[in-house]
Amino acid sequence: MEGFKIINGKGFYIEFPNHYIVSVQFGFGNYCENAGGPCPEDLSDDSENGRNGSRDAEVAVINGLTGDLLGLPHGDSVYGRASTIDVAKLIQHVVQLPAIKLIQGITSLQGVEIKQLQEGQS
Repeated sequence: MEGFKIINGKGFYIEFPNHYIVSVQFGFGNYCENAGGPCPEDLSDDSENGRNGSRDAEVAVINGLTGDLLGLPHGDSVYGRASTIDVAKLIQHVVQLPAIKLIQGITSLQGVEIKQLQEGQS
């Protein structure tokens, strides 16, 4: 379903009309400055870390039809320590991708250069 969703109080999903979901997480256990922060008693509610915020985040792209994480060009399914600019560039790229069709069997995200995201290039 296209729209926004809060995830465990420590991040969010944005699902686009093309059926891709961008996940942005910045709580305990995510690849971000809060990775070793206060461990919540209930891992399904990390709103303390969410309220405190983070200078960086862990991002992933998900196939909204299957729920599968898509492989990123650097060979992993998540990208950690992403800056606000990195996240914005990833969203910009994902929004422009053709719509996912279940029969395509998409398993990786092509065209996103993580090095470019890290260096702040377009």
